Amino acid sequence: MRQFTKVVLCISFLFSATSRADEAGVKLSKEYLATFIPGTRVVYVIKGGSTHRWTNEFDGKFAASTDAKTINLIGAGSYTAPGNWHISDDGKYCVEINWKRYPESWCRFIFRRPDGGYYMTDTDDANAERHNIELTK
Repeated sequence: MRQFTKVVLCISFLFSATSRADEAGVKLSKEYLATFIPGTRVVYVIKGGSTHRWTNEFDGKFAASTDAKTINLIGAGSYTAPGNWHISDDGKYCVEINWKRYPESWCRFIFRRPDGGYYMTDTDDANAERHNIELTK
């Protein structure tokens, strides 16, 4: 009976580890991002709840807009700002937005989930804290 329990636990562990790996998705390579990101529309909700939107232009620039919920609790009004994007040498998607009050600058790895959605992490570990991002062509 003990041997059977060990086998069941091992199989159970393997299935759970596999499902976590499948759930994590696949990190997008630097080469893939270099062709995918230009022309892509982005929607990103920041930690404070504001929704930021832009389209990555082929020249590395964009014009971002936000509903400014982080600043204005009722979300009345919106703001725009110029921004830049690039893919770093280590394969991160990097963004700088020149908001007047709170400039934004970050670089993150992008993963594609099995359901076709995307998320970002600060490290290349798929189990790191995830930041959802919508990317569409």
